[in-house]
Amino acid sequence: MIILASSSPRRTELLTAAGIKHRVLTENTSEIKDGTPAEVVMENARLKAEAVATAISDGKYQDESESLKGLPVLGADTIVALESEADDGAFRIFGKPKGEGEAREMLMTLSGRTHSVYTGICLIRDGQEYTAVDMTAVHFLPLTRESIDRYIVSGEWQGKAGAYAVQGRAMAFVDRLEGSAANVIGLPVHALVALAEENGMNLYGD
Repeated sequence: MIILASSSPRRTELLTAAGIKHRVLTENTSEIKDGTPAEVVMENARLKAEAVATAISDGKYQDESESLKGLPVLGADTIVALESEADDGAFRIFGKPKGEGEAREMLMTLSGRTHSVYTGICLIRDGQEYTAVDMTAVHFLPLTRESIDRYIVSGEWQGKAGAYAVQGRAMAFVDRLEGSAANVIGLPVHALVALAEENGMNLYGD
């Protein structure tokens, strides 16, 4: 049993599918945007986990504080990053689009190109923090304006980093993945389990 410091339904679905029991608790945090993609997701994951761990420690969930205190708290953050074609180390980070126009622009930019999806994870237990970052390369097919328009109308892009959901209609946009598909959806379960086991945590509770 773990505490998931995220309201993402995708992360809940992935944990459930993997057989990892969890309780969702979230606190408001301010996300950072400066740094390399790996630095950004790792720090944001840490901030989310820390906020919930601190709330539990401070007694916010007083009625059940004793049962919660021994559980690992999981924070996670996912972004889409597009590296410069000039191979100069520059990159653009794609967060969640604020509207249809921004979503359309993101998809047009990603069309026919390969981008990277990074997810940072942070586990906190007994005041100790354990972190990891996973990356998956996503190869997009060239997209027509019509296919983008249809996708925008579907509304699936809302709340998704990079304006697409690889597990939904946007799977038709993807030629291939190099790395974890679960990572692209929002949580690299294999990396989470490995991180936990390396540090003496059994997420399955058996």
